[in-house]
Amino acid sequence: MVNVTQYATHMRDVIMAMFGISHTKNTIVGDDFIPGVSAEERKRTDINGTTACVSLYHAPQAAYDYFDKVLVLYEGREIYFGRTSTAKQYFLYMGFACPSRQTDADFLTSMTSHLERVVQPDYEGRVPRTPDEFAAQWKALSQRTQLVQDIERYNAKFALDSEYLDKFKQSRRAQQAKAQCMLSPYTLSYTQQVKLCLWHGFQRLKGDPSITISSLFGNTIMALVIASIFYNLNSDQRPWLWA
Repeated sequence: MVNVTQYATHMRDVIMAMFGISHTKNTIVGDDFIPGVSAEERKRTDINGTTACVSLYHAPQAAYDYFDKVLVLYEGREIYFGRTSTAKQYFLYMGFACPSRQTDADFLTSMTSHLERVVQPDYEGRVPRTPDEFAAQWKALSQRTQLVQDIERYNAKFALDSEYLDKFKQSRRAQQAKAQCMLSPYTLSYTQQVKLCLWHGFQRLKGDPSITISSLFGNTIMALVIASIFYNLNSDQRPWLWA
């Protein structure tokens, strides 16, 4: 059985090794005023352990190759969904041409614009042109039929009343704190959340106490100035009427 400390230490080492910043384990992050890790390493500490959703206007080929599947939509119609390695060949077989040095992502994007897509010679009257024609040709393809069958098999295997739902609940319960309700969306208990927030606040104060000290000093001076207005006032003194 792995306790919380062992799990946290293991995940820290794995994530830091994955981003190549294991050598900065005992180095403060720093900022523009406090020296610490480099700007590139600071950027890695911001994104590690997070789920990033990005939108790329011109995706490079290296980024495209990272994905397993791609979905192409043309004015809301699905005209392709499948492996990234076969998407380009699908449209080439349909009769379109890919200019030299054009990435697969740009080529797929060009299929949704009649101003950008290039038709091969002798295919001018045989290729689809409207979104409905693209969608109809995709629906008639055996590849889409196989895709629908794969989705149906997946839904049948992982149905809501299957054994995998119980395994998921057990896994979810193992991740939660013992004092946390199973129906709660949070992993930590309320006490653990408070302790974690206090620890993070202390770490921020320890890393850069100048902001906290200056705020405390300024508020103290303001409190003394306002309090001096009421110093040595008679208890029976009536309010003044200012003209």
